[in-house]
Amino acid sequence: TEAALEQLLMEPPDNREEYIESSVGAKVWSSQRYFDPQRAREKAAANFDRMFYSEGATRQYAAIMVSGDRTEALKSVTVPMLVIHGWDDTLIHPSGGEATAAVVPGASLLMLDDMGHDLPEPLWPEIVNAIVNFGDSANAHTSVNT
Repeated sequence: TEAALEQLLMEPPDNREEYIESSVGAKVWSSQRYFDPQRAREKAAANFDRMFYSEGATRQYAAIMVSGDRTEALKSVTVPMLVIHGWDDTLIHPSGGEATAAVVPGASLLMLDDMGHDLPEPLWPEIVNAIVNFGDSANAHTSVNT
């Protein structure tokens, strides 16, 4: 959405307290059902203290913008892939996850209700279970074919 893109493009504040408060703006792309403003502040404080580098976000966004369409490269992926995407993602539309899974040969897709552009802790068991099951099936498939 436009609001999610606007939040993404904002220059992160250099001041610790402003940075922490601005983290609540991430709600725009987060899983609305599970978003906890206090938890967002705690994570932002830990992130700021651990590794704050304001130019990093700008550099990462610029890299995404100049990288172009990845469709052709994705078609050449030959390893098992599980695409996990949230139906409530406002930063990357759910059709992006569906398109990624559709173009990668043999990819599996897990679309999660109530998940935005984050990994909310209440969904971890479902996500971990899906990854473990996918890994087991990929290993079984590889064992049969080698």
